[in-house]
Amino acid sequence: MSKAQQKAFKVDQQQLQAAKKIFSVQDTFNTELGEDQVLKDEGFKIQAFNNDFTYLQAHKAKFAATIKDKATLLDREVKAVALVKAATTGDPDQTKIDQARDAINAVGVKAFKDKYLPKLDDAIKNLPKDQQAEQAKKQAASGQSSSASTAQSQNSSQKAQPIASKVLWRFLHQPRSSRSAGGL
Repeated sequence: MSKAQQKAFKVDQQQLQAAKKIFSVQDTFNTELGEDQVLKDEGFKIQAFNNDFTYLQAHKAKFAATIKDKATLLDREVKAVALVKAATTGDPDQTKIDQARDAINAVGVKAFKDKYLPKLDDAIKNLPKDQQAEQAKKQAASGQSSSASTAQSQNSSQKAQPIASKVLWRFLHQPRSSRSAGGL
C-alpha cells in the first residue's frame, strides 16, 4: 500500500472505531434507561460505557457534547443505586443513608426518586431511635412527595406504621416549644 492508501486506511479504521463506540453508547442508553429515565438493570457495570464515552469525547467531541447530559444521568443513577444497596445492606449506617439520599437527589428524575427514596426507609427503621428522627427529617426534606406520605399514612391504619413515619409525624405535629435540642 502506498502512504496515501495507508493514511486513508487508518482514517477509515478510526471512523469505524468511532462508529462502533457511538452504536455502543446509544445501545446502552436504549437498553439501560427506560422511557421514564430510570435505570433498568441495577447491576449494570458502567465502566465499558464510560470508556466508550471518554473515547467519543476525545475523537467525536461534537457528538459527545450532544449526549453528555444523558451520560451524566446514567452515571449518577448507577452511583446512586450502588449507594442505596450499600445503605440498605448490613448494619444500618447514618452516613451511608445520607450519601445514598444525596446521590438520589442529584439524579433529578422524579421517577427515580420515587423508586429509590422509599428503599431508604427500611435502613432508617434499623437505626438507633435518636438517628431515626434525624433521618425522617432529612427524608421529608429530600423530596418525598406529600402524596406519597399521605398514601403511606392512609395505609398505616391497616398496617403497622413504619417507625420513621411515626417519628416524622411526631416531629411535624409537635409544637416547636416542646422539642428538645437533641432530637425531637
